[in-house]
Amino acid sequence: MAGSPDSIPGMKKRRVRIARLRPHGVGDYTGYYILAASAIFCILFMYLFIVDYTEDMKTMPEDRDLDGIDDNPEVICDGPFTIKLGNPVTVKKDNDPNTIKDQRDNIDTPDMEDREDGWSYEEVDTLYINWMDYLPLAIITLLLPFAIYEGIKLRRLERIEDKFPDFIKDLAEYWKGGLSMTTAIDTISRGEYGALNKDVRVMATQISWGIAFEDVLRLFADRVQTPLVERTVMMVAEANKAGGKISDILLTAAADAREIRFLKDDRKRELGMYNIVIYVSFAVYLAVIVIISAIFLPAISESNVSSGADADSGTGGGGIGSIEVKDIDPWQIDFIYWTSTLIQAIGNGMMGGVMSEGNIPAGFKHAVVMTLMTWLAFKVIVFPGLIG
Repeated sequence: MAGSPDSIPGMKKRRVRIARLRPHGVGDYTGYYILAASAIFCILFMYLFIVDYTEDMKTMPEDRDLDGIDDNPEVICDGPFTIKLGNPVTVKKDNDPNTIKDQRDNIDTPDMEDREDGWSYEEVDTLYINWMDYLPLAIITLLLPFAIYEGIKLRRLERIEDKFPDFIKDLAEYWKGGLSMTTAIDTISRGEYGALNKDVRVMATQISWGIAFEDVLRLFADRVQTPLVERTVMMVAEANKAGGKISDILLTAAADAREIRFLKDDRKRELGMYNIVIYVSFAVYLAVIVIISAIFLPAISESNVSSGADADSGTGGGGIGSIEVKDIDPWQIDFIYWTSTLIQAIGNGMMGGVMSEGNIPAGFKHAVVMTLMTWLAFKVIVFPGLIG
């Protein structure tokens, strides 16, 4: 009774029950559901980032008389979606932010600290959840769930591919020893094949129902959907059509599958070394950006203050050594550095996945790790320096 599977009474219902065992096969939309849910949360965090950043940048600390004391330090990180977590620091607030001439006449410069209306002290929180966090969270919520799903899926498929050549070889040996296909599959289903055990038992059940061996292999390939298994099933099917002993065909297929698996593992080991290069290059890039943001930009900003301003033109400027620069906004420049590093993190992560495992989703986990590195570096080192 080896005709069409659907001609067997009750076969369609049984195939429906078998389809429920397909964690990664035809009709499996889990990955799409995960991506859709991740995209919703990503859009939410992107909305929080855009609104909070836009509103926060409208009221930035100013130092109109360039005396080194902010006129309005209380507006630091005052976006509508900013959550203050405490850890306050004491900063000076300029109570006499009149004109550049005031600074030139030393009305409210730091050596006039005893002057009551010169400045006051303001407590400003340094721990926030705000736009500095929402953009990295948007990236992580978009990539991390699917990266976890793909990681679990790939590990399972790798364990199946590791045992598949042994399964094909043992099947050929049993068949070569004179056992029928039903008996051979039933005997093998009691063995230990790791992640392949469930699929072997399903194959034994299908064989007992009278489904042709070639169709059983095709159903197995549909459930697993890996290039190695699909290639082996196709080779067995074509060789069986051409004629020949099925045991010899299976032995050849097992040897071919084992060789392909060996080459894939060897490629993964060799190209995986390039991931180290990618991580090192990204770490160097991140370190340079952090040093510029945390050391050089504040030095340039302070040089503008110490150099004073041009009384006639009303423009501030300064320099380091022989280099002259106009007034700069450290927040805006650090924001550019920050976003460029996040873009670099995503791009390097994707490239790492393509090089090591041959597909972009495999790089999601690398992109998440590099995004976390960027987030922590700027959150802990760069932005607190701007606030304090």
